[in-house]
Amino acid sequence: MIQEGDRIIAGVSGGADSVCLFLLLCKLRKEWLFDLSVIHVEHGIRGEESKEDAAFVKKLCEEAEVPCRMRSVDAPGFAKEHRLSLEEAARGLRYRAFQEYRQELLADGKDARVLLATAHNRGDQAETVLFHLIRGSSMRGLTGIRPVQEGLIRPLLFAPRKEILACLKENGASWREDATNADPAMSRNRLRLDILPMLEELNPEAEAHIAAAAEDLAGWESYLEQETKEALLQCLTAEKPLVIKKADYERYAPLMQQRIVYEAIVLAAGSRKDIERSHVEAVMELMENQSGRQLSLPYDLNAQRIYQGVRLVRLHTGAKKETRGKTPEELQKLIRTRVFDRPENLQIPKKKYTKWLDYDKIKNGLQVRTRRSGDYLQIDDAGGEKTLKKYLIDEKVPGEERGDLPLLCDGKHVVWVIGRRVSAYYKVTDETKRIIEVLYVGGLEQ
Repeated sequence: MIQEGDRIIAGVSGGADSVCLFLLLCKLRKEWLFDLSVIHVEHGIRGEESKEDAAFVKKLCEEAEVPCRMRSVDAPGFAKEHRLSLEEAARGLRYRAFQEYRQELLADGKDARVLLATAHNRGDQAETVLFHLIRGSSMRGLTGIRPVQEGLIRPLLFAPRKEILACLKENGASWREDATNADPAMSRNRLRLDILPMLEELNPEAEAHIAAAAEDLAGWESYLEQETKEALLQCLTAEKPLVIKKADYERYAPLMQQRIVYEAIVLAAGSRKDIERSHVEAVMELMENQSGRQLSLPYDLNAQRIYQGVRLVRLHTGAKKETRGKTPEELQKLIRTRVFDRPENLQIPKKKYTKWLDYDKIKNGLQVRTRRSGDYLQIDDAGGEKTLKKYLIDEKVPGEERGDLPLLCDGKHVVWVIGRRVSAYYKVTDETKRIIEVLYVGGLEQ
């Protein structure tokens, strides 16, 4: 994991695991000749207790003469804004801070590896495997946490919690207790506090056996990963949208078919997160259906059975996905507006989901909705008009997407095909006196 000359950044929360990691790295740094620094992330969750954790870590580093980077983040606010659990938000912000510090050190010109060290232990490994198992994970998820990844090491992954605590007590070390670790609302806490102890009642070595199984599966996963890459070259079209070719797909055993489908979904979605066994099975079932059948997948993916096989298309994200199934009243809540006089030094923002329009040209009021018969927009400054249907056809918007596109309308006049174009009639000109700014909050970017 660690070589002479490496620069190690230890993530230290102040809890028992991270303090143990810190003390061990401090002990080894002179013997193994590596540089050590620490990063501590305060998540804004536990008020004064959280600040006391930060002070504890700062003092720990000062006494050991180890550089320490302190970061504060707003995990509750981030969770609310991005519709995440508090657990997910805190982890995402924590790793973002870790990576920012790592990139900063990588950019300072020194020719050395920069590695992040986290204090995951054997219990964390068992929790992760169980968590993925009950969510319907592929084999990749059942390999759990890897001890070494790109720029990341986990030196304590072999160690059970009781050994970590024994080590700390032996050395007279203190640590902080995080009250959120006992919160049963967090799914991983319930696994650690309830499920794993029940399993260990059946077999005291349950945690060790789960971790060992993860290690075995990691070896098989590595082998199958290479086999899957070769299968994907045979089964997927080279161009987008991705198509899983039925004739080639059927040459493989069911286990490899599962992997082909899973990796194809990941490629189309651009992420592995939230892709579960149920999604893979649904696509495999779709492959056996007649042409024309389709289903929805995470990340706004649409899987459609076509003559050649199954086509995976990522529909327009952000603006469109917020409209599906929404009532007119709910759609209306997705816009924010403000009206103001035209400024002297006019600089119109060039943002996908924020538009400035001529307020005095609006006749019926603005409404966010999906398409209706008779909708039209003005396509040029000369007054040329085009039906919305013709515009969407000309823009090659797939038919299955058109009914979900959000529209900002003034009666039947489409003011803005949100995320696309504004009707020329409503554009701000030299004659504009009052401007209305429209922000579509359903968009991924403002």
